[in-house]
Amino acid sequence: MKKTSENKLKWIECGYSLFASIGPEALNIERLSGLVSLSRSSFYYYFGDLVNFEHELLKTHIMHYKKFGQLMRDYVHFEQLFSDEIMENKIALAFHVSCSLTSQ
Repeated sequence: MKKTSENKLKWIECGYSLFASIGPEALNIERLSGLVSLSRSSFYYYFGDLVNFEHELLKTHIMHYKKFGQLMRDYVHFEQLFSDEIMENKIALAFHVSCSLTSQ
């Protein structure tokens, strides 16, 4: 069971990072399959189709962005915004920007 959740997480992390850096056109099952070293049938097992996968990515993004938003609310000085927390959440920020650009 642990391997199953690890493989699903591989798909999500890879898709999330690609979407963040390239945008929605990066979400190609063939490309993702090669990057995570898992079969395409594994993708369909976990997500059914690309639409369900995109929903999983959005749920992941909401989780990351809420965490990041809480961190930002805790800062008092602007200089603190350029701390380790920004670097730790750079993929979530890039994902958010990619979502914003595709909705325009």
